[in-house]
Amino acid sequence: LRTSSARYRETLALWQQYLALRPDHAEAWHAAGIALYHCGDWRNAVDAYRRALALNPNDATVLRNMGIALKYLGDVTLAATHLMEALRIKPDHPPILHTLGALVMDREQPEDAAVILRRCLAIAPERMDTYSNWLLALQYSEHSTAHDRAQALAEFEAQFGASTPRMTLPASDRDPKRKL
Repeated sequence: LRTSSARYRETLALWQQYLALRPDHAEAWHAAGIALYHCGDWRNAVDAYRRALALNPNDATVLRNMGIALKYLGDVTLAATHLMEALRIKPDHPPILHTLGALVMDREQPEDAAVILRRCLAIAPERMDTYSNWLLALQYSEHSTAHDRAQALAEFEAQFGASTPRMTLPASDRDPKRKL
């Protein structure tokens, strides 16, 4: 069996052949960027996404993918700029909201992350990954209370039911003497 990375390298080779014939094809540049990203070549993925955006600057999915690759390159400010532009184009798109919320959390802004992730969950309550990030943001937020976190866990359990392991609050949140 070939590894996932090997399959993406094979896919990338096909896109490169195609782009040699059709260098003006935005979707092909996007697809090449995705293959490069999955091969761990984030710098060249960013270059491919730039080529795609030069041809179609309002593609929110490419802007989101550009933001993700820029984050891996360590440019979180430019990553946030691309994600905000993607959100301007598609304001209620859960993958963009989730990615932006995670980036904001990485920037150690848990209050802002919690708001963005909550907005994502209002649109797409089935996103378990967003619940996880939202609960983490609430845990680190200075403005979040034990009640807020308990409410978030209750919403998670209501959405996913008994099919998920029972989650409990950290001991610090169960302590009745803890200041809310």
